[in-house]
Amino acid sequence: MSNRFDIPDEDLVILLDENDKEQYFELLMTYDLGENVYAALAPLEAEGFEEDEVLIMKVSGEGEDADLVDIEDEEEVEEAWAAFEEIWEDMDDDEEEE
Repeated sequence: MSNRFDIPDEDLVILLDENDKEQYFELLMTYDLGENVYAALAPLEAEGFEEDEVLIMKVSGEGEDADLVDIEDEEEVEEAWAAFEEIWEDMDDDEEEE
């Protein structure tokens, strides 16, 4: 798991929906996959999302210039989800062992 941009894992992320309404998410983690970095977000006060849903977005740029962008390519979406699920399961396994 990596965090190549300046958002601590505990931070609140505010995204604008298509109507420019603020949607609130908790940043669960960032992770590297190949040349890209992805962010997993959990909805806090976000319309159209279930409480236990996770949103995966691509990190574009680095540091203060980093932005979260939608993943357009379906194959990339599937790869990003598979990587997230593997990391998340490993984290759960590690917590159970403690």
